[in-house]
Amino acid sequence: MTSQSINISVITPSYNRAHTLYRVFDSLKNQTLQNFEWIIIDDGSTDNTKDTVNEFIQKNIFPINYYKQENKHKFLSLFKGLELAKGEYIAFIDSDDKLLPHAFETFYKEIIKLPENEKYYGVIGLCSYENGEIAGDKFPVSPLDTSIFEMRYKYKVHGDKWGLSIKKAYQEIKFDTSPYEEKGFIPETVLLYLFDKQEYKTRYVNITSLIYVSDENDSKSLSNNFYSSENSFGLCENYKTFITCYKDKFIQYPLVYFRNFIAYILFGLKDKRSFSELLKLNGLALKFFVLLFYPIVFLFKNKDIKD
Repeated sequence: MTSQSINISVITPSYNRAHTLYRVFDSLKNQTLQNFEWIIIDDGSTDNTKDTVNEFIQKNIFPINYYKQENKHKFLSLFKGLELAKGEYIAFIDSDDKLLPHAFETFYKEIIKLPENEKYYGVIGLCSYENGEIAGDKFPVSPLDTSIFEMRYKYKVHGDKWGLSIKKAYQEIKFDTSPYEEKGFIPETVLLYLFDKQEYKTRYVNITSLIYVSDENDSKSLSNNFYSSENSFGLCENYKTFITCYKDKFIQYPLVYFRNFIAYILFGLKDKRSFSELLKLNGLALKFFVLLFYPIVFLFKNKDIKD
């Protein structure tokens, strides 16, 4: 096992993914930079995840911290991983993906160059599919220092991205997880939007580091059912966070803002929230928009949407 200090904490929530965790393990042991630990949050698995992880631990290649909990879903599992993390930097890796060998070395060199007197969330790069095709769009320039909102709506960059984030930034947000206990799926953007609200920037770079791997047995994935009614609570919270964090974007991006506002009401109705519950927003303008859009959205509350 490496004697280097731990600078990076790799956090992997896993639910019944013993058959895919080896990909993460293999890509970690092949990293050109080995100053990391791997934290596996077993989210109530009923397969042989524990035995699989024990096999990894016995190989004694790098530090592995295995934590078993009752099923809480990915969002809350990430916070448990942050609680256990020893590293200064965080890498979230899904249980079925893999990294290119240079990933940690490249992004570690990038993240330590960030200005210490400014607030940064981290350094984020590109992902690709197994055939080498980039997932989504490249950034218009590299590096690009901007907010999460502007990356998506000003520069119109879409698709999943990956990189290293700064643990201290999560600690400074002081996110309260209690309202999300036992609520099922929660989009990670419920947290990420708050970094914009607190004026954190992210450095975006056109460097590919993570590869998505598709499995036939996992075709019924969350990505295919993201907007299903069973996720209504989390989706409503997601859009609620958006409209409260980006109130100042209404004038410049009215269509974007109203689209998210309508989605907030729609998924609130699907979550069986009352009109008075939907009105629980800070600010008269937000309450006015609920009054304005509620009757229209109510007529289409049974409509399914994809995005």
